[in-house]
Amino acid sequence: MKNDYRLISINSQFRDMLWEYTTEDGNTLPIIFREWFAPPRIQARFDDNFALCNGYPDVKTMIEETVGLGTMLLMFGGVPDWIDIDRQGQFMFVNANTQNLN
Repeated sequence: MKNDYRLISINSQFRDMLWEYTTEDGNTLPIIFREWFAPPRIQARFDDNFALCNGYPDVKTMIEETVGLGTMLLMFGGVPDWIDIDRQGQFMFVNANTQNLN
């Protein structure tokens, strides 16, 4: 598995990095991470590639098998574009009040 990140953009608030995940069948999936500078925070682009890397066929299935669509709609009013990631790579659905529901 390739563990190299490539910087794709940076500004005064955050930097976006691309990481390529190689699946067991040899496909490469681009995963975009965003690292916020202040306060420190890491997020991942919440898309089908991210879901596949975490063992789900797509975002819809990942939502249903984790927090559920109803909870997601209450938290965010829809499906968020970004979700929080800790330093160990665990994802968390965090709302504006920083309530962790995963």
